[in-house]
Amino acid sequence: MGYFEVVPKPTITNQAIINDKQKDMNTVRGTYSQAKPDPPANSCHFFVERKRRYCRFHLAKGSNYCAEHAAVLGVDLRRKRVQCPYNPKHTCYETKLNHHKKVCPSQPKQMPPYYCKGVNSGDDGGESVPEPKETVLTIPLEDLDRIISKVNQLHDEHVGVIEEDVLSHDCMKAELENPSYGNAAIRHRKQQASLIGHMEKLCLLTDGKCFLEMGAGKGQLSHWLHGAVEKKDNIGFLLIDRSRVRNKMDNLHKEEMIMERIRIDIEHLRLDKVPCISENDRSVVAFGKHLCGAASDLALRCITETLKPGTSCQEGEEEEGNHRKRLKSESRELSGAVIALCCHHRCTWHPYVGKHFFQSQGLTARDFQVVSSMSSWATCAWKGWSAQKKFDMDNINSQSPSASGEYVIDELRRSENSASLNVLAAQGVGSFEDYDVESQGNVKDVSGEGQKGNCDNKDGSTEVKGNAMKSDIRKDLENDDDIEEVEHCQDENTTNSSIQGKLTQAEREMIGRKCKRLIDYGRVCFLREHGLESSLKAYVEEFYTPENVVLLASK
Repeated sequence: MGYFEVVPKPTITNQAIINDKQKDMNTVRGTYSQAKPDPPANSCHFFVERKRRYCRFHLAKGSNYCAEHAAVLGVDLRRKRVQCPYNPKHTCYETKLNHHKKVCPSQPKQMPPYYCKGVNSGDDGGESVPEPKETVLTIPLEDLDRIISKVNQLHDEHVGVIEEDVLSHDCMKAELENPSYGNAAIRHRKQQASLIGHMEKLCLLTDGKCFLEMGAGKGQLSHWLHGAVEKKDNIGFLLIDRSRVRNKMDNLHKEEMIMERIRIDIEHLRLDKVPCISENDRSVVAFGKHLCGAASDLALRCITETLKPGTSCQEGEEEEGNHRKRLKSESRELSGAVIALCCHHRCTWHPYVGKHFFQSQGLTARDFQVVSSMSSWATCAWKGWSAQKKFDMDNINSQSPSASGEYVIDELRRSENSASLNVLAAQGVGSFEDYDVESQGNVKDVSGEGQKGNCDNKDGSTEVKGNAMKSDIRKDLENDDDIEEVEHCQDENTTNSSIQGKLTQAEREMIGRKCKRLIDYGRVCFLREHGLESSLKAYVEEFYTPENVVLLASK
């Protein structure tokens, strides 16, 4: 006891005094924090409340304010100031307006010749498109039952079983065998290797090709593809993305001057105006890894309809230079395309290229919106590859402690998937006819582009809720690519209590897969109409990504 002083707990009276003092101190601190400091001597005296500081512009002659704030406050500077024609948020002297228009950062940028607003945006196909988007949360259950039955019928008639064709390429062998890589890096290499392998299988890795990566991002796929064609003659790369990207891998090939990158939305891109395409006779090979939603349709329309000269941009616009350097490009053609698809819940009717197939089967724009909405069921329960691996390992250990390893997990998941798909297909999953239709329950999830989805398993096995699930997944992911892919997979979910009471999670997942494949088959029909042989293949095991289907096209 001699070394320690026992401090008595504060009584109620003492505690109240302490609380009062703390409140007084907080009040004083707030008063000090809100007090304005003295204005600076050589800069504007206008206090910017949002930034809690004075404006740092220089004083206007004969005023305590800068020219900008003097005009706002109505201070007479003996010189008239007018609003900028490009941005009304700032002003300039009327006498210096012409000079300001030349240097103003808000002035419209001159668009490159390959920019053509909305050239690939599509049309409504002669139909009235519902706004806002129709989803499974807004459509009556009777109509939803009809659409699900139609999806099952069309899937069986036109799509059937998607063949699994997992390939690789020698250019990725060292990467795949690198012992320093973690599983996350290896799984992306597996996808890239398989896409390059499919390009080789279609005989697209030959001389005289321009390789066009749509939605290039950091350009990883082009970087690895370069290793497969570096010994070919007369080749080039064009990388397209609408965003600014740091740490681009095409920077590694600057000295070779073989890769070119342009920043533009595919919706406004005319390929016949891009110099590296229009000024060469190389045939084009288009490829992309996980082109999100409508971007796949924009890319397909772009490569099939704007590659050769003669595309009309806008009504009344003069086509200049159509005959300039066109002698070589007359022979330009699309040799093939290898595009990994994803995010079908983000597809919209206007840019969709498979309208003719849907309309020929009696489906409307409204039906398409519901099919797109239901496609999120295929991925809304996918928890990420590492979380799935842990989940499968726990199941294996609980059933058979001696069974372990990625091979066992892969085989178990593959066998379970194939077995469940066969059983569900035999039972005709997806109709409400065998269930009692009750009143529609409360809406749990919100559907729409850009919404983050939730997914509840009715059987109570695994309950996953939007943001909480994502935060758990992020702990297991090893790089930004994984986070991006999970967000793509989880971006929309459309499940309410009425649907959960009639369809199990496995049934909804199966219907979601069929909706995805039906949307993809419309794209296959579009490519066939343009003289290409087209098909769908599963290019990587579903264990690594639920978006494991690639769209293939070749002459």
